[in-house]
Amino acid sequence: MTVRERVQKAGQEQVFKFFDSLSKAEQEKLEADVGSLPIEDLERMFKASQSYVGPDVAGCKAVNADRTGVASKDDGTWFKKGLELVSESKLAVVLLAGGQGTRLGVSYPKGMYNIGLPSGKSLFQIQAERLQRVEALAGKGTIQLYVMTSGPTRAKTEAFFKSNNFFGLKPAQVRFFNQGTLPCFSFGGKVLLQNKSTVARAPDGNGGIYLGLKNEGIIEDMKAKGITSCHFYCVDNSLVKVADPTFVGFCATLDADCGNKSVVKTIPTESVGVVVQDAQGVHHVVEYSELSTEMAEKRDEDGQLTFRAGNICNHYFTVEFLEKVCSLELPYHVAKKKIPTVNDEGELIKPETPNGIKLEKFIFDVFAFAKNFALLEVDREDEFSPLKNSDKAPRDCPSACRWDFMNMCHRHLVAAGAKILDGEGAEVALPERPSAGYPESYPVDIEILPSRSYKGENLDEFKGAALTTPVIIN
Repeated sequence: MTVRERVQKAGQEQVFKFFDSLSKAEQEKLEADVGSLPIEDLERMFKASQSYVGPDVAGCKAVNADRTGVASKDDGTWFKKGLELVSESKLAVVLLAGGQGTRLGVSYPKGMYNIGLPSGKSLFQIQAERLQRVEALAGKGTIQLYVMTSGPTRAKTEAFFKSNNFFGLKPAQVRFFNQGTLPCFSFGGKVLLQNKSTVARAPDGNGGIYLGLKNEGIIEDMKAKGITSCHFYCVDNSLVKVADPTFVGFCATLDADCGNKSVVKTIPTESVGVVVQDAQGVHHVVEYSELSTEMAEKRDEDGQLTFRAGNICNHYFTVEFLEKVCSLELPYHVAKKKIPTVNDEGELIKPETPNGIKLEKFIFDVFAFAKNFALLEVDREDEFSPLKNSDKAPRDCPSACRWDFMNMCHRHLVAAGAKILDGEGAEVALPERPSAGYPESYPVDIEILPSRSYKGENLDEFKGAALTTPVIIN
């Protein structure tokens, strides 16, 4: 069957509505674009997205205590185990970097963004240097870095790495691959056109990473290199501990096939998804809005929220587990969006209200297939400060990320026995993390480069020292 015949049989012939008005080159482009769609599967995909039902939260409970750890309570055992994996070159890092910096007011990938530290380093550089610091702590071994991009970010991301000499990493140590895309649908299940010769598409969500890993040969590459475990994280977390030995060591110690790092949720109404276990013992992430008020406010004997495992898209997977889930069908989630398309006359329109849906897959939906799940609680102020918005927003913005980063460095130096002085010689006390809006700047300029210290180690020489702003430790 031809592409047009297949489309007609699938009930999607509207994609060829303007075919006769196109040039020969545009006709060939449209046929190739439509032909790349899973034409025979479109109806099933749409219906599946409409019928998806999330986990029954009524019978949910917190993750079992014997599968939960607290990073601050590690006596060094987990950290050592993690470094062993690194020294044997068995750990890889998978970086989710498909997002554009549109909400930040820039037209380049978010990982290229400079949050305003004294060094002027981008998120990509900070994270690459943290990876190298873990390699140095291990003493030997190589951590492979797999960078997931998207169609709009691939070329710029690769060029940025190359122009910066891969930030000290070996070129062979870094490999790029793309997440997939899915067609955009009308509310009635018809595929939309971006213009008369192009199908409207959108990234398939962070859960599309699994198909990307499979289709672009990443899983096979990992197996060929002897890699057994992976650390996944999102590029927009300015405090992320890349290749975190404590986290991967904790998961490996529990023989976990799937693990999640979480921040402790302290406010019942905080809009963050939480990790739960359903009545059958299957693990999920549920949105805070899905929890009843009683469940959201429930507390343990120590006063902490029972459902406190805030999800921050920071995961551990064994390669064996990844190979299994990369061949499984994950559920489609619906996002109603304002999708640029064409009207019945073929004119481009930019709707002011949602006019269709984008289908997404979520990275955490694979939790349901884990046989040995593990959860590690970490301190928010040390490990989570996401870059989501421009400085017009009170939180999750460049000012907040910069403040949190400098505050972490300040705390590390104070813990090492140093005093931080302002320009007039007065000691600067450690400020508390803001609960609402962040100030534009931290009280002093202070930065410990990731290549010097990963989590506060290697700073003994500053015991008893008085350091005057700007303080840059390299």
